[in-house]
Amino acid sequence: MDKIHITTPIYYANGKPHLGHAYTMFLTDAYTRYYKLRSYETRLTTGLDEHGLKIERAALKHGKEPQQFVDQIATEFQDTWKRLDIIYDDFIRTSEPRHKKIANQVWKRMEENGDIYLDEYKGLYCVDCEQYYRESELQDGQLCPIHETPAELVSEPSYFFRMSKYQQKLIEYIQEHPDFIVPKTRKNEVMSFLLNNKLADLSISRTSFQWGIPVSGTQEHIMYVWVDALVNYISSLGGIETEEFKRFWPVTVHFLAKDILRFHAVYWPCMLFSANIPLPKRLVVHGWWTIQNRKISKSNPATRVDPMLLAEIFSSDGLRYFLLEGTTLGHDGDLVYENVIDTLNTDLANKLGNLVSRVTKMAQRYLDGIITPLPDAPKQELDAELEKRAYETADAVAKNMESYNPSAALKTVISYVSWLNVYLDKTAPWTLAKKPEGKERSAHILAQLIEALRWVSIIGYPFFPNLSLKIRQQIGVEEPMIWPILFQPTTRTVQPDDILFQKLDLREVKDLLSSVLLSQPPKV
Repeated sequence: MDKIHITTPIYYANGKPHLGHAYTMFLTDAYTRYYKLRSYETRLTTGLDEHGLKIERAALKHGKEPQQFVDQIATEFQDTWKRLDIIYDDFIRTSEPRHKKIANQVWKRMEENGDIYLDEYKGLYCVDCEQYYRESELQDGQLCPIHETPAELVSEPSYFFRMSKYQQKLIEYIQEHPDFIVPKTRKNEVMSFLLNNKLADLSISRTSFQWGIPVSGTQEHIMYVWVDALVNYISSLGGIETEEFKRFWPVTVHFLAKDILRFHAVYWPCMLFSANIPLPKRLVVHGWWTIQNRKISKSNPATRVDPMLLAEIFSSDGLRYFLLEGTTLGHDGDLVYENVIDTLNTDLANKLGNLVSRVTKMAQRYLDGIITPLPDAPKQELDAELEKRAYETADAVAKNMESYNPSAALKTVISYVSWLNVYLDKTAPWTLAKKPEGKERSAHILAQLIEALRWVSIIGYPFFPNLSLKIRQQIGVEEPMIWPILFQPTTRTVQPDDILFQKLDLREVKDLLSSVLLSQPPKV
C-alpha cells in the first residue's frame, strides 16, 4: 500500500489559533482525505511549539507558569480543530517528554559529527520570530521584517551549529531534487539565497531564559527554539529507530507558510545532513491570508480572526471551501466577507445544493424514491457527455491535487456540478415523467444524475466533507468511500432532506461578522 505522511508546522503556543492556522489545517486535512480516497495509508501530524522566550514572557504576563499557560493554549487549538472537522493522527507538543528525548538525541548526533561548538553570540534578535537578524535584513528603525517590532540586542554564550559546512551539499541536493520545494517560485527563492549568501554558523542555544529543553551535559544552556521545534517531525514518529519512522519518514511532506521557509528549507536540511538523517520528501509552501492586505496573525490586533466564529457563520465546510478555492497555493489571499458570501451562495447553495435538491425531489416524486438503472436504455449524446465528463473531472482533480493546485482541483469539481445543472435543464426529466412515452427516459436521466452526484460526493470530499456525506445519505450510497473508477448507475433508495447549504444574507450576518475581529488580545 502506498503511504504519505503530511505535517503542518507546529504552531507557536503564545495565543489562540487564527485564520492562517486554519488555512494550513484545511489544506493538510484536504490532502489527507484525498490520499485516503486513493487508498493510501495516511498520517497527518500537527501540534504546538511550546518553548522560547516569547512563551515565557506571555505566561508571565498572564500570571501563569509556562507549562500551565501552554496546557491551556493546547486545549484551545485542539478544540478549534475539532470544531473545524480536522482529523489528525497526532498532536505533538514540544513540552512532552517523548519530544525532549528525541530532541536531545538529534543534538547528540550533530555533536558527535563535530558540528556543534561553544562560542559567544551578540546580535539583533526578534523575540516573535525567535531569530537573530543581520542589520541589513531589518527594516528602518531595526524593525523585524515579519512582525515590524524592534529587534533586541542580545549578547550571551551560545553553542553554534556549523551550518556553513552544508551549504554546497544543500545546493546540490535541491538541484538534484527539483520537486523538493514547491511551488517553483519558493524553490527559486531558496536557491537565490543559497547562491548569493554565505551561510553563517547558527547560534543554537540560549542562556538568557530557562523555558526550553536543557542541553544535555550543561547547566545553563537550553536549545534554540527552532532546533527544538523542527525535531517534532521526527519525535512525532517516535524517533529514528522506530518502525513508524522507517515507514513514514521517506514519504513525509511538510506543509508550511512562506514566512518560515528558510527555517525549513535551509536550517532543517542542514541539521538533518549533520545528524545523518535523510531529508523529507517535499516542502509545500503556501501564502498568507490577509485582511485588507495585512497578514493575519496573533501579533497584529487589526487582523486577528477567530476561525471558530467564522465557522459558526459560514459552517466549517463553507469556510474550508472558500479558503481552498480562494487562492492558488503559494499565493496570498485577501479575506473580504462579501466575496465569501457570494462564493458560497453561488457554488454551494445555488449550484450544488440546488442540484441535489432538484434531483432527489424528482426521484421521490416520479419514482417513489427508488432509482433503478436501465442498462438497455438508449444512450443519447448528453448522457455520453455526462459520463465522459465524470471521468475527466476525476482525472483533473487528481492531477491538480498531485501538482499542488487544490484551488484548481476544487474549481474542476464545481465546474462539473455546473455542467450537471445544464444537463438537467436540457433533458428536463420533469416534463418527460408526465408523459407515458417519456417515463423510461426520465428514469434513465435521474439514474445518470444520481450516479454523477455519487462521483461529486467522492471527488468533492476533501473540499466539503460534511456536505459530501449529506449528499451520499440523500442519494442512498452506503458503500465505502473510495476514489471512483467506474461510472455505473446502481439501484438506490433516495431520501430528500433539508437544504444542503443554507444561503447567506450579508445583512443578517454583518453583526456576527463584526465580532470575528478580536479587537482585544485573547484572554488565556
